[in-house]
Amino acid sequence: MISAHYFRIISLPVLVVVSASFLWADSELTLVTALQRATAQNPNLAAQRLDSEAAAGQMDQAQLRPVPTLAFEMENFVGTDTRRGFNSLEATVQARQQIERGDKLAKRVALAEHEQFVAIDQLSVRRAQVLAQTTTLFLAALTAERHLQFTTEALRQRQETAAAIDLAVRSGVTSPAESARSRAALAIASVKQSQSAAKLHAARTQLASLWGQSTVPSEFPVGTLTIPSELPDRDALRARLNRHPRLALQSSLIAGQRANLDLQHAQTTSDLTVSGGIKFFREGSDAAFVAGVSLPFPSRQTNRGNIRTARATLTRAEVTTRSIEVELTLAFDSAWQELAATHAAALALRTDALPALREAQAIIQSAYDQGQLPFTDVLEAQHAVATLAHEIFEYEATFASALVQLDALTDLSFPLTQALLYSP
Repeated sequence: MISAHYFRIISLPVLVVVSASFLWADSELTLVTALQRATAQNPNLAAQRLDSEAAAGQMDQAQLRPVPTLAFEMENFVGTDTRRGFNSLEATVQARQQIERGDKLAKRVALAEHEQFVAIDQLSVRRAQVLAQTTTLFLAALTAERHLQFTTEALRQRQETAAAIDLAVRSGVTSPAESARSRAALAIASVKQSQSAAKLHAARTQLASLWGQSTVPSEFPVGTLTIPSELPDRDALRARLNRHPRLALQSSLIAGQRANLDLQHAQTTSDLTVSGGIKFFREGSDAAFVAGVSLPFPSRQTNRGNIRTARATLTRAEVTTRSIEVELTLAFDSAWQELAATHAAALALRTDALPALREAQAIIQSAYDQGQLPFTDVLEAQHAVATLAHEIFEYEATFASALVQLDALTDLSFPLTQALLYSP
């Protein structure tokens, strides 16, 4: 049996050789700061904002009326006999103006206005996606930090165990096979710790990419993940689904398609072109005023294809609204089920199972100190407590992920997630 003395004498030196990768950065990163950076610096959002500028330009264009034209015509020159040369030349100068009928200008402006609203709502949807992605990656980085803590602590325990067993082997207290097993466990723990460090680096890099940074940030995300004792009000949350940016965008799309259908109907009304000018006669140098009006023959077939397309597009947009509502509801229900399940599991394990295991660990440690149990029992008790603590954290991390999904569906300021991360 390995004595408690062997266990204690190697504890302090081992702390010196624990991986130095688990050292925190110079500053901390909060969720609020991450969201602010993503909103201000995200490259996709910057590109999306240009669509709003383009829509504003189309509004300016829609307000323009048809531009008058000036026409110059020559007749009766370079002919034969009496029309030879320019002796019988007649020249006409006319100004022509197209007059739009069917209220086309107002309907064209209305369509451009709705397209502006669509561009604004598309920006809102894209912003919602970026904020949700930022919060998700922030949580991933925070979770990776905690995983690194677990694996670093596990590595430390394996180092202590290996050192104690090696000392026991040299003293002839235990078999060399125990040393081989401890070295294998130490190697596995070292690999897991390295993997955790790499995942944390990747998560922080991905988070920084959302605000246009291609290198790992100097800050580390901060926040707690201990779940509250009570769940949020489900009905109150679900009632906010109708505020989702995708539904607002769909409403704008429907209004825009209706405006387009109105404009296509207006296009069936023929425009009027009026003209007026002066005609000059070569013979005698006389001149006279000329005027005219032109109007295309009316036809029911005019613009029929565009009207059909606009009507079908409008119907499709209306039908899609219901599809989006169902999709949002299903996403909410799925996130809620996961939230409730992980909440119950984490609380049960933290309240009942973890205290029981710690009590058992204390009893085993006391028996070992009195020489009644082997050291392997102490290690197994430590491992059981650490494993359960990690399992509880996994439930808490899943709970937090579900909370992020609910916030993304109901409130883009992420109040539930922020309350979780900054709970006392």
